[in-house]
Amino acid sequence: MPRPSDPILRDSLPPAIAATLRKTVRRIRAILWARGLLATAAAALGSILILMAVDAAFPIYSTVARWCLTSAGLASTLLVAWRALARPLSRPLTPARTAAILEARHPELEERISTVVELLDSPDAARADLLSGELFGVLSREAEADASAVLPQHEFSMRSVRPFLAAFVAAVAVLAALFLAAPDLVGRLFVRAVAPYAELDNAFGGTLHVRPGDAICLLGEPFTVELDTEPGLLGSPYIRCRAIAADGSYGPEIPERMRSASPDGETRTAPPPHDAIRRYVHTIPAVASSFQYRVSCGLAVTRRYTVTAVAPPAVSSLTVTLDHPAYTGRERTIHHEDTPSDIVALPGTLVTFEATFNRSDLSDTLAIPGIDARNISHTPGASVWTAPVIAGADTTWTLSLRDGNGYTNVPAPRLFRAVPDQPPSIVLKRPETTRLRLPPDSTLDIRLVASDDVGLTTPELWYRAASDSGDSASSADAVLLRPVRDFSPADEDGTWLGADTIDLSALALGDARFVQFHVRVADTLPADLGGPHVATSAVITVELDRTADTLASQTIDALSDHAEESLEEIARRLAAARDAAGAVADRLRNGGALDRIALSDIDTARRDAATARTLSESLAADLANTAFESFGERVSAFATSEAEAARARAEEAQLANPSARLLAIESTHAAASAAHTAAIGLVKEVGHFAGQLRESGGRAQPPRVPRTPRRSDDDWFRIRGSAKSGAAGTDANVPDEYRELVRDYFRALSEGGE
Repeated sequence: MPRPSDPILRDSLPPAIAATLRKTVRRIRAILWARGLLATAAAALGSILILMAVDAAFPIYSTVARWCLTSAGLASTLLVAWRALARPLSRPLTPARTAAILEARHPELEERISTVVELLDSPDAARADLLSGELFGVLSREAEADASAVLPQHEFSMRSVRPFLAAFVAAVAVLAALFLAAPDLVGRLFVRAVAPYAELDNAFGGTLHVRPGDAICLLGEPFTVELDTEPGLLGSPYIRCRAIAADGSYGPEIPERMRSASPDGETRTAPPPHDAIRRYVHTIPAVASSFQYRVSCGLAVTRRYTVTAVAPPAVSSLTVTLDHPAYTGRERTIHHEDTPSDIVALPGTLVTFEATFNRSDLSDTLAIPGIDARNISHTPGASVWTAPVIAGADTTWTLSLRDGNGYTNVPAPRLFRAVPDQPPSIVLKRPETTRLRLPPDSTLDIRLVASDDVGLTTPELWYRAASDSGDSASSADAVLLRPVRDFSPADEDGTWLGADTIDLSALALGDARFVQFHVRVADTLPADLGGPHVATSAVITVELDRTADTLASQTIDALSDHAEESLEEIARRLAAARDAAGAVADRLRNGGALDRIALSDIDTARRDAATARTLSESLAADLANTAFESFGERVSAFATSEAEAARARAEEAQLANPSARLLAIESTHAAASAAHTAAIGLVKEVGHFAGQLRESGGRAQPPRVPRTPRRSDDDWFRIRGSAKSGAAGTDANVPDEYRELVRDYFRALSEGGE
């Protein structure tokens, strides 16, 4: 049969012996537990007191050193626990050993109890022979009597526990006395001894008053640590900082000496007396990452404070979407912006702001004074707002961010303005004049340019028969003729081109002497928004005269006069530039100095040449899209070649080195002369060009002033100028035949041009 796990409880032992042995084992184990626990507790408290003393006597900066000290105290405690508790309890108290312990204290028992236990514990075969005899019965009865007489509580007293109890009580008394004397100090030292990972001030850390302690600051911003030390503290304070990496690891601790400062903030050159409160500061110009810091001064060391550096609240991305009013027909406009921009839109536009932030802990506010902005979505790190553009709005919008620590962004207010739908405009390009004299059976070509910021309806032609040319065409009795037949968008945004031809003979004019026309165009602004806007063109007044020239002939006359006058002015400017450059060149060739007058003449030549170029370009633009378009192209070529060359040579003469200035001025004179000759040629050519147009239109050419070899081009211009001004009679050099011919010419122009 297998034996029970507790040998004392086996059925083979006599009851009296088993009971005595059982009580003895319990007594011995109780004493071992008491001694071991008291010894272990005394060792632990002693280790803690030693660690507290070392921590108070020396400033310990390294966490590793604190771990090593605590580990040493723990190791010594575990050693005592092993020797005083674990090892004694690990030895088994068998019946034989327990009986031997009892008999060692009572020699008079003559080992009868141990003999019975050993016999009963012997192998089965040998025990059977022994148990059959009378001798074992007598021995067993005597052993039971001996066991009954033994009292384990008397045999094993608690005297051996007293030394351990005394050590424990002494350690507790010392620790309690220290706690009563300085609870805060001893409490910090106790926690630092048993928990080396705890961030606490050391024994003297309470004499250092650090501001702001744990804090949150913005990346890139300065951070200042202030320190006040209590009187009597020796040594210079140091701030010890270590960076915190993004993965949570720590960098090396770097000590820096703190600056002494007076209460008014000025830096001291010498420390204050030791019996006074001393103030120190340390400023980090720009925080680059989160970090920890602590302050030490002499034996005093504070705990580590954590400064969490966060990015300044900012908008990472912003998408502004404009949903335009339906009447505009415009597609949604989406702007992806790095920085906020102005919002200018038509009333009725819905603006959507979709913003993402650089941090997920930010709250946002869209402020638009006078506008009901609504936050339709907010998730960590993102937000969506909508705001309508109302009529008359002229304010700003600002997206403000704030975190839980009160840090905000620096919002820049941007414009939020409602731009009213602008009224359209309309300009008649043909006919070129608003007063015409035409036969009743002729036609009138209409060419127009209309513009609007949104859209236009088809323009309408209106007319009104009148007996007087001064009557207004916008009166209530104007009659709608029809919508303009050809009206379509131009290549340029917001611009439309229109064309139509009116047959005067098809109109019911009766005996009217005048007929007036105008064009009306309306935009697409709905009535509920105050629309539509209507624009009216200039009034075209047509005098009905069966003897009048055709519109084409009148247009040719007007364009011819405009071209001749412009070219004459261009020629005069170039002649002035030529003469100014020639005068300066003559002065320099004769050894004269380049004085202020000469420099002024060069600048005059440059300005006159530049004006000639500008006038040429303007004339070419005026002749575009007219019957003189091909001639306008020749004027444009003249502007970019001869006129530009004269201007460029004059500018180079201003900037030339003194050694090369004469050559540059002579070049200017030559270029201006060539440009002047070319301008005179264009003046002569425009008359011939106009004559060809008249002949093709069925109208005879009016009298022209003849050119003769005896008269120069300059003489001819002077004669024409005198005739136009009515002063020809005062010029003795003007022949009578020239005077009469020129007067007849301009009389013909005046009669046919109105």
